[in-house]
Amino acid sequence: ASGNYMPPLPYETFDGKIYSEIRLNPTINTTLGCDGSDFTLSFSIAAGEASKYSIKFDSTALTAGMKNLAYTTLAGAATTLSVPVPIGVKQGVYHGWLQLSNEYGVESSAVEFEFTINLSSDLIVSKFGDVVICDNSSKKFTKYQWYKNNQPILGANKQFYYDEKGLVGVYAVKVTLADGKELLTCPKTFNLSKVKKVSSQPNPCKPKEAFIVTASGFSDAELNGSKLVILDINGKEIHQIIVENATSTIDIDLQEGVYLGRITTTDGRDYSFKFMVVK
Repeated sequence: ASGNYMPPLPYETFDGKIYSEIRLNPTINTTLGCDGSDFTLSFSIAAGEASKYSIKFDSTALTAGMKNLAYTTLAGAATTLSVPVPIGVKQGVYHGWLQLSNEYGVESSAVEFEFTINLSSDLIVSKFGDVVICDNSSKKFTKYQWYKNNQPILGANKQFYYDEKGLVGVYAVKVTLADGKELLTCPKTFNLSKVKKVSSQPNPCKPKEAFIVTASGFSDAELNGSKLVILDINGKEIHQIIVENATSTIDIDLQEGVYLGRITTTDGRDYSFKFMVVK
């Protein structure tokens, strides 16, 4: 009866795939995180190939505001992930679990990791364009160390830091609690460079009346040793002194009219002002 049956056709495949279990190495490294930003999670795979990852957090982290991440495509052979931190997550040490999956849905075991969220950058408050203050209204902090552009500032260990060139750069502060524990704030960026200007008061002034010339926005190094000259409206020099600080008192007998003043700093730059003398 063999003639009643069709033999199966030969079949050969070239796109089959053999896969093994996925196994994560137990060590997962994380960077410090800030609310409203990301922290970095680095891992390595001991066996298998992964195409997706998921992250789950413990109850403490979830209560603080962290969000679980459902399975997400793993880009190429990436072993570094950026994990978002929602705005408002408070400072603390939290835990989570990383789990991988391949294209067939085979999962690795979940591996626990620890991560730290820094103090909020909202604790850093700017004043006057050249001072940053650490908000210690909670009365928790006993010591301070200020940082600028990720580098500690020598001697900047008060609750405030004065930057004579204006607040330009990235600032952070490490605080110490009463129990000796040190915490770092998230960085805060400012671009509040000082506007350099020279003015005189009173303006106008009266003949034979002393007046004060004020140079604002300059560092001590720029002003100390600079030259201040007074000129008439025709550019003739009437008076000259060497500047030692931000204010200089000029006490000379001037006639009624319009006058010019000019400060030449130690680096050769000129800053002019105009004033009047009236009866």
